[in-house]
Amino acid sequence: MFGKLQNYIKEIYVIRTIKRSGLFDKEYYLKNNLDIAKSCMNPIKHYVCQGWNEGTNPSKYFNTKWYLKKYPDVKKLNINPFFHYIKYGIKEHRKPSVNYSHHDYCGNRFVSEHTIDKIPLDLLSHVQYPLNSRYKDKKVTIVIPIYNAYECLEKLLESIYLNSDISFEIIAIDDKSTDTRIIPLIQKYSQQHKNFSVLYNKENLGFVKSVNRGIKNAENTDVLIINSDVEVPSNWLSRMFHPIWSMEKIASVTPISNSATIMSFPKTSYNNLFGRMSLQEIDDEFQKLNPDSDIYIETPTGHGFCMAMSKTSIDQLGLFDELAFGKGYGEENDWCQRAQSQGFKNLITTNLYVYHKETASFEHASKNDYIRKNLKVIQNRYPDYPAKVNATANNRDYNKIRNLLLFLIISHDAKETILRFDSDLKGGSFNVAQDEIMNTINTVANITLRYLPDKKCFSLTIVYKEYKAEFSLTDITELESFLTYIKVDRIIINQLVGYDLQVILPRITMISKKYALSIEFITHDFFLLCPDFNLMYMGKKFCVNDKSLKCEYCYNHNHVIKRFKKALLSKKEWQAMWRTFLLNTTSIIVFSEFTKSIIVKNYPELSDKIVERPINVNYLRKVNIKKTRNINIAIIGGINYHKGSQIVWEMHKLIRNSQNYKNIKLFLFGETDNFLLRESKIYKGLYSRGQLPELMEKNHINLIFIPSIWGETFCITAQEAIEMDIPVAVFNIGAVPKRVCNYNKGLVIDKIDSKYALNSIIQFVTEFNENI
Repeated sequence: MFGKLQNYIKEIYVIRTIKRSGLFDKEYYLKNNLDIAKSCMNPIKHYVCQGWNEGTNPSKYFNTKWYLKKYPDVKKLNINPFFHYIKYGIKEHRKPSVNYSHHDYCGNRFVSEHTIDKIPLDLLSHVQYPLNSRYKDKKVTIVIPIYNAYECLEKLLESIYLNSDISFEIIAIDDKSTDTRIIPLIQKYSQQHKNFSVLYNKENLGFVKSVNRGIKNAENTDVLIINSDVEVPSNWLSRMFHPIWSMEKIASVTPISNSATIMSFPKTSYNNLFGRMSLQEIDDEFQKLNPDSDIYIETPTGHGFCMAMSKTSIDQLGLFDELAFGKGYGEENDWCQRAQSQGFKNLITTNLYVYHKETASFEHASKNDYIRKNLKVIQNRYPDYPAKVNATANNRDYNKIRNLLLFLIISHDAKETILRFDSDLKGGSFNVAQDEIMNTINTVANITLRYLPDKKCFSLTIVYKEYKAEFSLTDITELESFLTYIKVDRIIINQLVGYDLQVILPRITMISKKYALSIEFITHDFFLLCPDFNLMYMGKKFCVNDKSLKCEYCYNHNHVIKRFKKALLSKKEWQAMWRTFLLNTTSIIVFSEFTKSIIVKNYPELSDKIVERPINVNYLRKVNIKKTRNINIAIIGGINYHKGSQIVWEMHKLIRNSQNYKNIKLFLFGETDNFLLRESKIYKGLYSRGQLPELMEKNHINLIFIPSIWGETFCITAQEAIEMDIPVAVFNIGAVPKRVCNYNKGLVIDKIDSKYALNSIIQFVTEFNENI
């Protein structure tokens, strides 16, 4: 009776898993199995119950017979092949059929929820283009409305005369400043520079009328309006006007700034200065964008703090609307919208960064009242204007460029930039890396490269302070090209499972030598010894020190080996490849003496490079467990076969089927590959690490059991149990027993057997409780 119930539960789970995957093509299945269509039977249920045994296919991409023939281990398990593919084959990079790859079949379903943009290396150039040489015969008029702000104005004028690279004239309009230092300053510049002229307003007219007056007095030139609270970097002026002079029907051009609404950087609509870098240092990175590439973003409006305007558009559209916008705010938005309606374009030039202090360059009684009033004018005239602004802020090309700039600038602003190599596997190694990143996030920029097997590409992510940017790379050579533009101080290798080692290992060595970077290799597993990084013989038994096992047989049946472009025929060749690489590392980090001993045994020449460093899990507090009549045993963290899922399932059956264990309860917190465990009452689902103490107290946990049957290199969950001051039990295998032996609430179980383990735990907890 129980066997039938077990099979029924298993069937339900398989059906549910296939349905949730979204990979079963019902239309295809019914079209190719007309008898099923006529019977009105659920097609997924038919496939699970009998279809796969008959060789039918769940979609045009998955070939049932081929999959079973290609992977005899699946056939031997007598498991539904499509279910196996969804649960395990995807992660193991197995193909669904001879004609399709996993990428063809699954697309983006099993990877990132968002599409990662390809890194736009074509926008970058090592040469700062001498645009001024192209425009020797050009001249522009710079219009500066002035109202007080003496210190800012002085810096603006200094920067313009120091950094402008094409011919210009300045028309300064003093809007009846009350600061007595203003008149002497602008008179000094007027006397020193023939291209500096001043207009004096008899009364305070405000920004709009002052700027219009300046534009009217401009000669037959294109115009740039600029606030007095702005500073400009070198070679700025040619970059401002290059789009106007090289493209058709451009009305306005606005640069990126620290404070310019949708042109603000690094965050839009904020006044945000970036880190420790000066204006010139930041703009040096912006200048790496090739001005002749596709770096210009169309926008519904420019920004009047620093905006270039073409003479052609001024002649056709006229000046700013003084009547509607009074002393200021919204006039450039209106003008740019009028330009757009006449077929002109307004552009953001993303290869120029200008500093905007954002102080008042003119004064009026109620700034907020002006903003509210003028905003209503914009909304009434252009109802779709907010949507256009939002579209620009979310423009994919615009954000791609902004992310590229983040990479460039972050790597130079941070005190240190680390290039990390990691896999897409989640678990302990992932958490350790994330903890290291978060602990140094305010001073260290971490650039992480991950290989995404499902997409057959790499992701490249940079994290620093509150900033994050991400790109995809199709080839490792793109990383090498990108490294010529960014600053990296050292390399850390966290995980290489999933990479083509024959390609990546020599490349990492080459990068380290080219840029004189140290390499820190972190050992979370035994991938440097064997393609089965858990050292589980045929996936079933930990093979260290077991001389009876046929190592080469297991090696030659490993699916990892089959993915390499050039076949590696033996364990000897595998370790020779790793030895060559590891000799070029600076240090090899291990988390236990156990791990070190195994590495030294295989690579004695690496002994001096190995550094033992424990993992810190001080994010947990001690717990207070109340005594109960039951013995409550918790298993925490993700568990699969080598992590002991089969042991836990057998213990669960023992407890359920025997009165001897009626006071014993199991609790499983975390993910598991055992579908029977997932459907059982002991499964409590996923949790965040910070929840552990509360979960232990709420469920009155007496002991945490770590059921791993492979030689863990450290085991974070065991350390978490110790940190919470809860009794912990482990098998006598790997790195964990030594720590548990030295823990006064620890139990090391000598025999890997579910019943033996259960009885040992019960005896230990009973004695422990009696001694409290």
